[in-house]
Amino acid sequence: MAHSFSKVYIHIIFSTKERRLWLDDSIRARVHAYIATLARDAGCPFAAVGGPDDHIHILVDMGKKVHLIEMIGRIKQESSKFVKTLGAEYHRRQTFQDEFRAFLNRYGIEYDEQYVWG
Repeated sequence: MAHSFSKVYIHIIFSTKERRLWLDDSIRARVHAYIATLARDAGCPFAAVGGPDDHIHILVDMGKKVHLIEMIGRIKQESSKFVKTLGAEYHRRQTFQDEFRAFLNRYGIEYDEQYVWG
């Protein structure tokens, strides 16, 4: 046989640490695009990425020389680093104090400013 052809698609799912809602609307599209780029750079000619706030779905066309376990490990490691850099951007827009107040208000927790920041 002179030629052999194959087309193998893999559906990968992984969650955020402790299923926290890290991937909100403000960063989700950027993270998904970054992960798709990582998959293509790893040798997958096709990659589609999606999912809600707490997990990610990745559909890839496995290239002939892709090592699946290595690719998944690299995607998880590099995307985690990327999300952390985006978290830094978020905190530059909103101070810790503002975020903490919003958290307390969202859950109806009464507080007195003089005791919170002491």
